Amino acid sequence: MLIMSIVLSLVGPLTLRMLDRAESQSEFISFQNSIKKVSYIAFASATEYSFKLDKNTLLVYKAHFQIQQTQFEYLNFDPQVITFNSRGYPDPETLTIHRQNKSEQINLFKLVEGVDARIKE
Repeated sequence: MLIMSIVLSLVGPLTLRMLDRAESQSEFISFQNSIKKVSYIAFASATEYSFKLDKNTLLVYKAHFQIQQTQFEYLNFDPQVITFNSRGYPDPETLTIHRQNKSEQINLFKLVEGVDARIKE
């Protein structure tokens, strides 16, 4: 019993970190899918959409009306507005995402086009 509790105390924190990393990655993929979805809808409907990002919040607007709000647990953003024109293309083209004490830049144009969007530094 003592050996089991010692093993659990050693492995427990590692397991929690792995779980946090997996949940962070899942949130990141979900966010990327939201970008692709809104881009497609903007193109298909020939309507302008926008994302307003601030801290851990994503607000989605159609024209000037808020249609969705999402709170993230692991993703954080600098205050920024991303506009998807009626052809589905984002402006500005890059976005910085902060997660798990790391900053990552993605190229939104490449993400929408379906290629590797991470900017290598």
